[in-house]
Amino acid sequence: MHFVGSSPLAIWRQRVIGGLSAFLLYALLYFIGILNLGPLELSAQIIGCLGYVFALFTTGPRWLRWTVATWDAVVLCLLIRANGMTASSFLIMVPVWFFGVALANLIDGDTAPVPWMLLLALLAPLIGGIGGDHYALYAITVLAATAAMGGGALTLASERRAGRSDPLLTMLLNRTAGLERLEEMAAAGEAFTLAFVDLAEFKTINDQHGHKVGDEVLLETGKRLKAGVGNRDLVARYGGDEFLVALRDPKALEGLREKLSVALMTSAGMLNVRADIGHVPFERGEDIDILLERADAAMYADKRSAKLANA
Repeated sequence: MHFVGSSPLAIWRQRVIGGLSAFLLYALLYFIGILNLGPLELSAQIIGCLGYVFALFTTGPRWLRWTVATWDAVVLCLLIRANGMTASSFLIMVPVWFFGVALANLIDGDTAPVPWMLLLALLAPLIGGIGGDHYALYAITVLAATAAMGGGALTLASERRAGRSDPLLTMLLNRTAGLERLEEMAAAGEAFTLAFVDLAEFKTINDQHGHKVGDEVLLETGKRLKAGVGNRDLVARYGGDEFLVALRDPKALEGLREKLSVALMTSAGMLNVRADIGHVPFERGEDIDILLERADAAMYADKRSAKLANA
């Protein structure tokens, strides 16, 4: 069972439930007398919690989200120092903050942000508690809690990835997730080139060598496509033997052509697979459906050119 969905509705549902759960936790601890906060402190924590739901979780450029996250970690550190250090009640904000950042930055199931996230979640309470009573025990507790939060973040990322990756080519986004990411890139006004990639002899390979070999060809193609693009570029399996690639640097297309032109090693031996690639630049404000149609038409034009050249 996956507790973390990948659809926009599921993500917002998770955010609201998380915010309300944290609010109820604060209220419960406050009214039974465990969390001894003054009205100002209680209000600050509740407002901070709700602020994450409606502000930090909004989709935006990664650099902006991480700037906000770093600033929040500094603020948490200062709040802990100003409110009792190792005895600070603001320590409870660290896990709330951590999973807020996790939801904001692990959208595609990418685990790359986790180390930086863990570092921030570790440094904020450790620096904030320096000079307080029983600091050694406090530090051990913080380390253990951070390790537990890191495990939770990795689980969150793997579940998010499972809902967004292709069942066969797990290194690539599936069609739905790929189109969502393409919509995000377009909405952000990013400059990119969209390419449709089609494996010309794939049906013949399936007919002659079987679906097992066909799957091997798809897997190797997916690996080569992923290795030929940047970390912020998009590669998704559109369906069957078709792939979507969105590149910020159009010069990388030639590198992709070269990678895909090299014969593939399969259980049936070395196989040559021609890749037809049609690419078009994204025009700011263009509808995604029109962009896809133009890329598809460019791919078929490339396919016709290759047939004429081989005739």
